[in-house]
Amino acid sequence: MTVFFFLTMLAILVVIDGIIERRKAKRVGQHSLQRSPAGSFEFRLPADVALATNHTWLRKSPDGTVTVGFDEFLGNLIGAPERVSLPFRGNLITTTDGHFQLYDGDRRLEFVSPVAGQVVEVNVAAEANPSLITQDPYGRGWLFRVRPMSTGDLRHPPMTGETAVRWLKRQARLAVEFLSLRQVPAAVVTMYDGGEPRKGVLRQFDAEVWREFQDKFIGRFGEERKGGEE
Repeated sequence: MTVFFFLTMLAILVVIDGIIERRKAKRVGQHSLQRSPAGSFEFRLPADVALATNHTWLRKSPDGTVTVGFDEFLGNLIGAPERVSLPFRGNLITTTDGHFQLYDGDRRLEFVSPVAGQVVEVNVAAEANPSLITQDPYGRGWLFRVRPMSTGDLRHPPMTGETAVRWLKRQARLAVEFLSLRQVPAAVVTMYDGGEPRKGVLRQFDAEVWREFQDKFIGRFGEERKGGEE
């Protein structure tokens, strides 16, 4: 009887220990950085929108003007920026100089326009409420409108349709790899949601990582973006 009682208690202890270990493993898994399987990143690109390689987009209007904004990939990584700085109406902008910026504290990303010309309208609503850039990047979150000087005033041939969506998915996978190599304790539990970059994850990192992100995914002024398209 004593032996039977001992074996029963031992079995119960083994079961309890197994439950505890499984819960520990589950918590560790939740806090670990997991690479998302290929094809799990979802992007919805409007049919009338084209993408540039510095994560800006263009939309041509019947009146000949071109609307410019930030793509969904960029909005997801930054979340709601503290401030956006846009060119003034009437400014002449080129495709080689930085004309607009996103700010979060002492960190910033600076962009060249994907199209050269004269700024004819600026989205003051996005300036006043930068969260629109994330909430509705291809709609209310547009940045400014340009009247191109000529049909050859695009910085690069824009990407459209499935080509653009495939490129965004590649960029998202590369962003996972890029950020996972630059972990900081505050970001470990907030970096991914189901393996994908969680909205605003770039804000968990310091200005040095932002500068590296600029080089790899956006590019410097007058230069081709250094990488990130493989």
